[in-house]
Amino acid sequence: MAMKPQQGRVLLGALVATTWLWPSIGRAEIIKFKDMRRGTTATASECDVHPYAVWVTAYGRGICMRYYFSDAGGSGKQATIFLNGDKPGTMPGQRVKPEEVNDTDTDVMERRVREISRTMGQPAIYMARMGLDGSSGHHAQRRTKLELHVTNAAIDAIKRRHGFTDLNMYGQSGGASLVGALLSMRTDINCAVPGSGRLVANATAIKRNNSTADPALHVMNPYDGIPVIVRRSQAKIMVVTDPRDEAVTRDHQDPFVQALQRAGRQVEQYYVNASDPKHHGVAKYALAVTRECARGSTHDQIARVLADVEQKIQTAQPTPNRAPEHSRGPTPPLATPKPTQPAPTPARPEVRYAAPQEPSARQAQPIEPAAPPKECRAYFPLVGKNVTVPCA
Repeated sequence: MAMKPQQGRVLLGALVATTWLWPSIGRAEIIKFKDMRRGTTATASECDVHPYAVWVTAYGRGICMRYYFSDAGGSGKQATIFLNGDKPGTMPGQRVKPEEVNDTDTDVMERRVREISRTMGQPAIYMARMGLDGSSGHHAQRRTKLELHVTNAAIDAIKRRHGFTDLNMYGQSGGASLVGALLSMRTDINCAVPGSGRLVANATAIKRNNSTADPALHVMNPYDGIPVIVRRSQAKIMVVTDPRDEAVTRDHQDPFVQALQRAGRQVEQYYVNASDPKHHGVAKYALAVTRECARGSTHDQIARVLADVEQKIQTAQPTPNRAPEHSRGPTPPLATPKPTQPAPTPARPEVRYAAPQEPSARQAQPIEPAAPPKECRAYFPLVGKNVTVPCA
């Protein structure tokens, strides 16, 4: 298809955009890691070509948000949305580890969203986050007000397109942070299940907002939305945490729960055992909690389901050198696999599937991590200037 002359000023961006939008119609597509690392641009007309993409604007920027859809598990007016975690290696100036160079295979994404739909028994959406998996923009601007408002606008557009009335939402890591922040912006969420999410932003990131002139690039902080959540949200909130999480420590999860409890807001927190070395990947647990929440299961019923999920993870055949959580294939069904040789259960601290006890006021304060993330400055053509962003 020939490029229109008036599009010459965005020639490079348009060329990048066409490589990840047009080929996906009717066949599988590989979205290159190098494109996600450098960021991509698209026009509204290019975005409209794709049946599962929506063009949205926030803070004067236009973004094409891609999503993966399935109703293999059933139809209806309620849908489940999954938001995945950050993609390692996509930050400018960051040294890329070989294991982080993972292209996105759209066939894998479609299989995963089908499995989510079948597990939930309703339509499911895997939302590609800004700058990842086919969405335009730059992932270096993740966890900002820009990403939050772009995601919120995309959800509105998807709801209108498919006729959904209410949503179940769950997320992993950075996607869970978005779920927590969206709670104060939306009144159509039935169940909200953030897993391993940074629900209390780094103190250093909050301080940096004061020196960032562009409000779009201010770091979002789900904790700030608690007063609005208490007043307006009717969502059932269930937080999933591994207390040994090394990537997003419980200092950034528990205070969110505790503050809601002190305000008299019903919220549950489930402590689980993630199987990865950093105890961070809890997507399987979060999906199980979301399913049970949508079914109206009790706290004790959910606790039993989580114990069963943990047992299945423990008895599953080990898979060494696993890809990062973001790039793995479809979430396996919750049916019990056939183990060849059950692995011995390692010694670990006691973990309980229960809401934490009411904490002291001192414990509930947001805690600054001992080692805040390093910062990088890089030039982004999408905003036309140097931007300070977290390196990791």
